[in-house]
Amino acid sequence: MMFILGIILIGASVFFGKGKIGLFLLIPVFYGTDVFAFLGFLCIVASMFLIFYSMTQTLGAEEEYAIPVKQERKIKGGGVVFIGPIPIVFGSDMKTAIIMLILGIAFLTGMFLFLMF
Repeated sequence: MMFILGIILIGASVFFGKGKIGLFLLIPVFYGTDVFAFLGFLCIVASMFLIFYSMTQTLGAEEEYAIPVKQERKIKGGGVVFIGPIPIVFGSDMKTAIIMLILGIAFLTGMFLFLMF
């Protein structure tokens, strides 16, 4: 709610001609010279601090109520990275790597067929 209030206050500053909005390397930039700009900036910064504070509070609360379960899980993962037309395949085990290789070849074939027609 504070973040939205900050955006509204900054919008009011721009509306009254005391603030400017622009882009610098695709990052929104704002500067202003009145009270609306200052209060809007404070509201946005305060909302960010409150978000980070609430994230740290919820992390500790989950651990208190967790029931310890001693099950071993083996997580398997893999992926395909295309550098140009060359697929680079990786996986946590051989089966996953082979599946990723098949998916990479299928995607490469589909890509060539798409580009040809």
